[in-house]
Amino acid sequence: MDEQLDQYITQQKQAFLQCPMPELQERLTDLEKISLLITQNQHAICHAVAQDFGQRSVYETALLEIFTSIECIKYTQKYLYRWMRIQKRHTSMWFKPAKNRVIPQPVGVVGIIVPWNYPLFLAIAPLVAAIAAGNSVMGENV
Repeated sequence: MDEQLDQYITQQKQAFLQCPMPELQERLTDLEKISLLITQNQHAICHAVAQDFGQRSVYETALLEIFTSIECIKYTQKYLYRWMRIQKRHTSMWFKPAKNRVIPQPVGVVGIIVPWNYPLFLAIAPLVAAIAAGNSVMGENV
């Protein structure tokens, strides 16, 4: 098991190094693919969650997992170009004529551990954030 995990982590790191700073359009495309995947499989997801939980309403899953996941993706797509911009910051007079900037950069491979209670949304929200930031992602279901 540990060898498989190490191999998977190595593959993720290599994939990240091939494209360490994905462009805006690539990130938006990846987010759209996730949105499309959820939308196309929403009925199957709702029924699988209902079957897994036994008592969970299909409508609860649709509202709290499918709808919120899609809205999270839409919100991220709408503002991602702003979040990727270089931001100016105030420079103290002691450090003039220097200039301060915040340059958003991916950190690499991000691990996401998903709890059991709302498995779709609690996987999608951090996944969307990590992909929007330009990272590679590994997921684990608890």
